[in-house]
Amino acid sequence: MNFIPFVLAFLIFISIGTHAFLQKQHNTIVEQVAAQGAMSSMRQAENLIAQHQYDLLREKKELVKADNDEKPVSKSKRKEENTSNTWVSRRDKKNIINCEGAKFNLAALFKKKELSSDPLYHTAARFLKLLYEGNPLISSSAHFEYQILDELIAIGKEKEIDSFNDLIVENSVHRDVIFRMLKGTQEYEIGTDIGYPPLEHFFTLDSKRQKKALYFSFASNYLLTAVFGEKIATEINDLEKMKKKDGSKTYTLTKQELCEFLRNKHSQAFSQEEIDELFNFSKKQPAKKAVYAIDDKTDIRAKQAVLKSQS
Repeated sequence: MNFIPFVLAFLIFISIGTHAFLQKQHNTIVEQVAAQGAMSSMRQAENLIAQHQYDLLREKKELVKADNDEKPVSKSKRKEENTSNTWVSRRDKKNIINCEGAKFNLAALFKKKELSSDPLYHTAARFLKLLYEGNPLISSSAHFEYQILDELIAIGKEKEIDSFNDLIVENSVHRDVIFRMLKGTQEYEIGTDIGYPPLEHFFTLDSKRQKKALYFSFASNYLLTAVFGEKIATEINDLEKMKKKDGSKTYTLTKQELCEFLRNKHSQAFSQEEIDELFNFSKKQPAKKAVYAIDDKTDIRAKQAVLKSQS
């Protein structure tokens, strides 16, 4: 009697059962890691909300006494800390998406009439290209950034925009692309083919500050690159790093320092009028609308809205 078919059948049965078991175990582990990442990012978001409330209290001087009791850090000690190799500019920090002043205020373009020669308009287009270029779901055509930007501006001119969801309009030409941009992916790395960011991580909609589209002191390096180009943005970062190493308490360039740098090294690139048109140089950033937390292990992101009464 030939037992080979029975043996083969038995082995196939065992292999199928083993594969199903391993697949189930794998799915269970993935679900556990995802759940842990989600809970971790939510806790971080809640902590950021609490920190934001605390910061607001300090700004209102309700904790002035506690501040006065703290020992001031000496300049030599601060300089020693600043020379540490672990220092990272806030323009490069992973949680830059929690800085409202680091974002481009898209609402500033909704009231403008002439856009073709407006430096803010072209900056917004370059910023979109930097964030989304290379992703076939979004940048599937030449000059896609201007096509998307023109449609967003047209929507903003036609109706009141209170949130990013208001930018989703039925029958619009690029509705599906705009929807993907608003949603983003859970994981992304700018400049690679790994996902793409939600639009609200790098843009904001604030009709109350239409003339203050960009905050220079808080702008991310992505935004500086969109404005100045990679070469000048790198030089600005180098100058700020030197200020930090010299013990300067506020290392971001002032308006005077930026204009002097551009005048001496890049006089043909930007005029004083263009800088005035593009940037607000306030050291106080606008109020947060939401906070975002990122789990380090899984890169899972969580969002928590900031209540109006808190801002």
